[in-house]
Amino acid sequence: MTLKLAIAAALLYGFCWTQLFYAPTCILWYSALIQGFILGLLAGDVTTGMILGGGITLLTISMVASGGVEPSDIAFAGSVTISIALINHMDTGTALTLAIAMGLIGEFYTPVCYTIANIFPHMVDKYAEEGNIEGIKRTTWLAAATMFIISAPVAFLTVFFGSSLVDTILNATPAWLLTGLNVAGGILPAIGIAVTMKIINQPKLTSVFILGYFLVQLLGLSVMGAAIIGFCVVAVLLYANSMKPQTAVMDDDDEL
Repeated sequence: MTLKLAIAAALLYGFCWTQLFYAPTCILWYSALIQGFILGLLAGDVTTGMILGGGITLLTISMVASGGVEPSDIAFAGSVTISIALINHMDTGTALTLAIAMGLIGEFYTPVCYTIANIFPHMVDKYAEEGNIEGIKRTTWLAAATMFIISAPVAFLTVFFGSSLVDTILNATPAWLLTGLNVAGGILPAIGIAVTMKIINQPKLTSVFILGYFLVQLLGLSVMGAAIIGFCVVAVLLYANSMKPQTAVMDDDDEL
């Protein structure tokens, strides 16, 4: 299973860096939940994959790209961490702690990718001046292929060789430290949600957050169940707002 998940993680991470078909690459980059579903499906444990992916998504949901640079490589953290966690049967709390480290490791490699990617816009500018549309198309595909080639092996090697290293470290780690990591990892998604609410800065949404919290606690809903209910509530509110009669505003020239 290690080889299979290492290849899958490499394909996912490499595809994210290609930026092909911008919407799906962004979804894979920013949503570890989707990566968790794909990797969990390959590992034969979709439930665990999505639980891991959902936890990492909550952890990274508040991250904002300032100047086009992420504070953490979310795609690397998701694809690599989920793969290693599935291989080593890691609990969610420990996996979330590992995701932070993997996100930082991936971010160290990001400048290398950006430096190489910087070659292709100059090529496109040259073809644009010549009016060479085919040259622009070829450069676009060449850039995507190059980014895939330089990024995918990093994820593959990390999962393939890192999973055994992580397993060795976990076996040598005292139980009390693992318990601490598990507790800390359980708090991290809450921090991600809190930071998101701080960024949104809408006090009127506080009641919705409290409602969601008590739905989960009192009714025993999973995070996925709460998310589905939240989506339905938002859809109903949007529909209700669209049905409100629009108040006509008269210009001064229309006044009698």
